[in-house]
Amino acid sequence: MQGHKRRRVAGDDFVAAVDPVNMEARYRSIADVPLADYDAVLACIPDEPRSSCSPTAWKTRSMSWSKKPLWARQESEIAALEALAHKNGVICYTAYNHRFEPIFVRMRDLISSGELGKIYSCRMFLR
Repeated sequence: MQGHKRRRVAGDDFVAAVDPVNMEARYRSIADVPLADYDAVLACIPDEPRSSCSPTAWKTRSMSWSKKPLWARQESEIAALEALAHKNGVICYTAYNHRFEPIFVRMRDLISSGELGKIYSCRMFLR
């Protein structure tokens, strides 16, 4: 859904969609996209594969990669992505516009206060 929204906003700057299941997409894998075809990536994909697609996009070009919170199973994966971005001069913007909404600010403050005790895991949904 987000990919379709971003595609409309990108207009003529849109180059191609990459999707392993959507037959309308031009490519099945980001590794299939010729590097000369783009200078930026909007990663409108589920959380888990996002950290694995970034290195493919960043290996040989300076480019901007954006969309959604960046997630990885291990914090060391994020550190490795940061090092790769620095090495290749990549601008990485992780969009998370909800962080300033009152409900999220309140939850942050509540967690920080310790009133809820130790938090082991949290999963939030916005509808």
